[in-house]
Amino acid sequence: MAFAACWACSAALAQSRASAVTPQGEPRTVAGHVFTARASGRRPTPNVWVTLHRIGSDAAAPIDSMKTGSGGNYAFRFRPSGDTSAVYLVSGRFAGIAYFTAPLVRPSTVGGDADLVVFDTASTGVMVTIESRHVVISAPDPDGRRRIVEVFLLANTSDRTRVAGAAAPTFRATLPANAIDPRIAEGDVSAEAMTFAGGEVRITAPVAPGTKRVSFSYFVPASRDPIAIASADS
Repeated sequence: MAFAACWACSAALAQSRASAVTPQGEPRTVAGHVFTARASGRRPTPNVWVTLHRIGSDAAAPIDSMKTGSGGNYAFRFRPSGDTSAVYLVSGRFAGIAYFTAPLVRPSTVGGDADLVVFDTASTGVMVTIESRHVVISAPDPDGRRRIVEVFLLANTSDRTRVAGAAAPTFRATLPANAIDPRIAEGDVSAEAMTFAGGEVRITAPVAPGTKRVSFSYFVPASRDPIAIASADS
């Protein structure tokens, strides 16, 4: 299973601390394949650059890289070093999108957790729908405002990654007319891929097949009037 576009480093670090089983410094290996997923099935994909990464509180950097072979295969051998809570994982870049494995926590990771599934991309013809939406409204703060957090779970059920076009984001949502100080909240989208302008939230991050969590917050003046939450446009 691969994670597309970006990953939560803090979650990966937590997983590493909780489940790492290889003593520090002992060699590890990872060997997998890159597959392109289409409606007709998955096919091994050669000539894809894959990179082994180390992410730690002391340093974060690529360790090694290679192109996949004719059968879409790759393999790395490495020794953990430095901060014992550091995370190691593999990424592959296909059609301009980066895909990531889960953190490598075993002495040898072969297939399954080491495989990367990548997708063709499209800026049109791929529907991104709202699987769920949650709205959290806080009590008034000392400044007489209520903080509102909106959380969307977006779903892409196609066999292609939706990317933003020249004039169309991958997802947009309308802010209330009286929204103040909108900003990104915890989710699967980086700050660079979410903008607030013209009363809208616009997401330009790619949405791979599967789900992606999008979250943002804003303030509205506290009053006795009902709070009007706008509908969203995917």
